[in-house]
Amino acid sequence: MPTDDLNYKEDLAIDKDALEICLVEQPDLYGKWSKAWADSIRDRDRAKENLAVVKAKLDRQVRQSWDILGFDKKPTDLAITTWINAHEDYQEANFLVIEATYESNVLEGAKWAFQHRKESLDNLVKLFLSNYYADSNAIGTEAREMLTDMRKDQHEKVLDNNPRAKKLKLKRRTT
Repeated sequence: MPTDDLNYKEDLAIDKDALEICLVEQPDLYGKWSKAWADSIRDRDRAKENLAVVKAKLDRQVRQSWDILGFDKKPTDLAITTWINAHEDYQEANFLVIEATYESNVLEGAKWAFQHRKESLDNLVKLFLSNYYADSNAIGTEAREMLTDMRKDQHEKVLDNNPRAKKLKLKRRTT
């Protein structure tokens, strides 16, 4: 399935105001993209198999009809390989392998992105449950100032207990 038929960005989007919908659709989206990836792996493997068949046919053709194909004498293995690699049928089949590999790599990335989406959804739910998204206007100015002061105090305590920060303070005092 070509990636052009799939809407990667739209499917990855998370509406933090509709987490329940995102959580419900996550397994289906992951399944959709995992199947697309598996299909692309199958297509890539088929393209590789086709390339091997094209190569074998061209190899047989040059070994059986080397004189008709313009070789002055029986070609070496290196000459045969060079002739095969330059042949239009081989180049076309090889191009299809390259394209199929690209598609499968893109879809593998998409599959992983949906795993990360799940983790993001889990984290957003945790934030929601901890009232992270609570309306900050609902608390008064005094409460906001108190929270700010508490955060500053906590930050300073962490810095005071940090071994690196202690070393820097000592250095500054001695110099």
